[in-house]
Parts: sequence; structure tokens; C-alpha cells
Amino acid sequence: MFMIFFAIGYTLIWLLLFGYTLAIHGQQRKLEREISLLNELVREGTDRTVS
Repeated sequence: MFMIFFAIGYTLIWLLLFGYTLAIHGQQRKLEREISLLNELVREGTDRTVS
């Protein structure tokens, strides 16, 4: 009986870790897109002031 609980707990921990990793990955991709957009806006702004 103990081994069943151990296996369920072990599986649950790995599933939670995998889900957390996917969530962090999604947030990182969102931040990278925002940084890219901000870089483009800064380039456009500096192009206008230089011209």
C-alpha cells in the first residue's frame, strides 16, 4: 500500500514540475516578444530624432 502512495506522489510531483516549467516557458516567450516590440519602438524613435 505504501508503494502505491509513493508512486502517486512521485508522479504528481513530476507533473507539477512539468506544468510549472511550461508556465515559466510561456511567460518567458511573452516577455521576449514584449522586449522585441520595445526594441523596435526605440529604434523607430531614434530614427525619427536623427533624421
